[in-house]
Amino acid sequence: MNNHFTYNKKITLNPNQRIDDTLKIEADSDFIIEKVYALYDGSFKFNIVDTTSNYAWFSDRIRAENWFGTPQYPNELTKPIDTLRNTLLKIDIENLTSDVNKIELAFEGYRIYDTPITIGKTRYFAYVKDLTLQALDMISDNILTNADSDFILQRLIAYKDHDYSLEMKLSASNLGGRRLNNEFCNIDNMFGSVLRPNILKHPLTIDRNSLIQFDVRNLLPAQENAQIVFDGVKVWR
Repeated sequence: MNNHFTYNKKITLNPNQRIDDTLKIEADSDFIIEKVYALYDGSFKFNIVDTTSNYAWFSDRIRAENWFGTPQYPNELTKPIDTLRNTLLKIDIENLTSDVNKIELAFEGYRIYDTPITIGKTRYFAYVKDLTLQALDMISDNILTNADSDFILQRLIAYKDHDYSLEMKLSASNLGGRRLNNEFCNIDNMFGSVLRPNILKHPLTIDRNSLIQFDVRNLLPAQENAQIVFDGVKVWR
């Protein structure tokens, strides 16, 4: 028997506080996470590690705005996250504000009571990159994909301090360094939001131990902070 269920987690953070917290999956059933959403007073960053398999869901701490939706407009995951019964999820969470931050997280999906599930060779994952550019600056940077698994890129998501502030060119080393766009493109015309992500019609396979390379330039006469997310699945072959 399977049934709809939501795990909720309430966390209160002091100004600029960073802590480790936990969420326990109950012992009577496995749980499949399909949608995530949250309420919060101010922005925060977090990562989640499934301690049963020592598996992190993200390459680095992700901003709340880049992952949690709302109940009306949830983040429907590119691939549901399987969590085994009696699993402890460790949440590394940091308040990005100088005020007390009351947070309520929601992980919605369904419970499996009968035959225990097994974790497959394809799992949800997102590569996360923080960017800080000085006024009118340009930088080159990259993300190195993990050596243990290939990655299928399915969605592009970003958060920035200001709209229409950055331009970017992308390339991937496993494609012979070929660019993914022909010239500098405004990041708002390439990356969507968590509520309206850019869903790739043809998901891109990036081999293990490859570089996702990008050139970024700041169009503003002031510092700009951003975070880009390459959302998809890891594949072990």
